[in-house]
Amino acid sequence: MRGAACTLIAWLAVPGAAGSAVQERAAPAGTIAELRVQGNVLTPDEEIFRAAGVTVGSAFEADTLERVTARLGADRRFKSVEVLKRFASISDPS
Repeated sequence: MRGAACTLIAWLAVPGAAGSAVQERAAPAGTIAELRVQGNVLTPDEEIFRAAGVTVGSAFEADTLERVTARLGADRRFKSVEVLKRFASISDPS
């Protein structure tokens, strides 16, 4: 049985964004600075990160969103999967 919806958000570090409230790690543009999971209550975040195959500090490439979405969709624990890219210099990602 498939569980709830899952949204994985990969925050990218942006040069010059020092002091940003969401930035956890200084890194060049195109590097994952933070990962967040929203909408999931059944699967621990760390398991989702492992299934996604990305970590903080990983390079964010042109096909990262597609690859991570495919991996999480194939995992079959989630009813739906959405993977988003946000920039750490943006304080309101909505």
